[in-house]
Amino acid sequence: MAVVGDHAPATPPWVAFGSPATGPVGFSEPTLSSSGQIAFNATLVGDGIDESNDFGIWAGSPANLQLVARAGDPAPGTNTTFAGKIYDSGPDSDPTPGPPSINSAGRVAFSARLAGADDAKPRNDWGIWAGAPGQVELIARHGQPAPGIPGAIFAFDTLGRWEEQPALKEVCINDRGQVAFPAFISGTNALDVPYRAIYVADPNGQLQLIAATGQQLDLGNGDLRTIKWLNFDPDSSGQDGLGANFNNAGQLIFAAGFTDESSAIILATVPEPAMLPAFLSAAALLRRRRRMPS
Repeated sequence: MAVVGDHAPATPPWVAFGSPATGPVGFSEPTLSSSGQIAFNATLVGDGIDESNDFGIWAGSPANLQLVARAGDPAPGTNTTFAGKIYDSGPDSDPTPGPPSINSAGRVAFSARLAGADDAKPRNDWGIWAGAPGQVELIARHGQPAPGIPGAIFAFDTLGRWEEQPALKEVCINDRGQVAFPAFISGTNALDVPYRAIYVADPNGQLQLIAATGQQLDLGNGDLRTIKWLNFDPDSSGQDGLGANFNNAGQLIFAAGFTDESSAIILATVPEPAMLPAFLSAAALLRRRRRMPS
């Protein structure tokens, strides 16, 4: 597959997978699809490699790995490049990208940090991309409007943590090409608490809001409850054999707590992309949400 010291595909002949002088080993957070496709983060060594270009994501079959994204290369949908991997830790450090996710067709979803982006608040130096190697497109970026929540943007989590956590880090992709991720949203809602939200992007990059704190959720028979907290961990879409929280049928499962101190496990079905007007797709999603079992 890939071994430290091997040439890294789509790089100059003298560039190899390897461990930098400081930081972790050369590979981290590999993932596997049901068809045997793999994706992983890797660090690079060799002449001309420095902190601006020492990190990348590769995917494909074990015998045919392809470069998905590399630090220093243009980041689609932006006017800047992907940033190098951050190794240090502490109050002033940046978090590292999460693991990439890959489906059986070889489409990859991943988070990455951007170089040269504005580090002031609101920050805009993280994003999520998805697509086949060589054809990835921007799904969401810090500082961009958060659909379905008027006036809100994707932003960092600063809830008293010793380090900030990016709104857009954990992500998974299913065989439909739908991409699911949790997000932190700027501002406060009616509960006077920062927003948490769950989004799904269709294969065309159209974002759909699934749930957000401060919004009401109908648990059936007119039982409306206001969401106080959300818990959705998209580390697996079932492609790697682990338990799925977002499957190939477009079903997404998450936990929610409510202002009356009750809580529930919610199963939501995201509509498959169809040749329908946007408002009809949204209405279909709303009906499904109203039928979510508790």
